[in-house]
Amino acid sequence: MRNVAFTHGYGLLIPEGIRKDRFDVREISKIHDDLAFDLLAKMLEVDPEKRISAEKALKHDFFNEIYDE
Repeated sequence: MRNVAFTHGYGLLIPEGIRKDRFDVREISKIHDDLAFDLLAKMLEVDPEKRISAEKALKHDFFNEIYDE
């Protein structure tokens, strides 16, 4: 996250108490849908160059069931 901030001309101070390692959201979620988590991860990508676009997000396999109806 620090590298992304510096890439865009911003500084970033991360307080010592903040969790810096990644954790699996599935551990605290009641949802067990791999496609939902895949889409969520792509939407929450910090680097805007890697983040999924709105157009691609709407074409994600997660929405196939909706489009089939």
